[in-house]
Amino acid sequence: MEEGWLHILKNLNQWDLVYEVASEFKINDLQVQAAFHTRAFESLEPFLKELPPSSWNSVVKAAHALKQTEPQSTQEVSSLITQGFQQALQEFQNLPSALANAHQPLLLNLQLLMELDEANSLMNRIKEPVVSVPALI
Repeated sequence: MEEGWLHILKNLNQWDLVYEVASEFKINDLQVQAAFHTRAFESLEPFLKELPPSSWNSVVKAAHALKQTEPQSTQEVSSLITQGFQQALQEFQNLPSALANAHQPLLLNLQLLMELDEANSLMNRIKEPVVSVPALI
């Protein structure tokens, strides 16, 4: 499959088709990316341990951990998010100092990490028991 077709499918947000193509040709990175965009987190399981360290892979791991149906340790999710921030900062240092198109994916990863951090803190607050309900009068 030509990379041009995959690029077009990504731009058209046809992630289901991208996932099928990636599965057919055994392109693991693309399969993970497509599964993330289609919110098919259950199909990420086989790939999570094989993902090399990067800010994008930290986003995927943190989102998967947060999405788990079992009560997930919020410390585990927090550590994944922290690792993601550290890796993003290391990747940022490797980029040129002048702002360019190369910075855009990394800035998107940082935004996703921020949103996951906020979601994790909300999940923490929801899990806390309510001590008392204030009077409305």
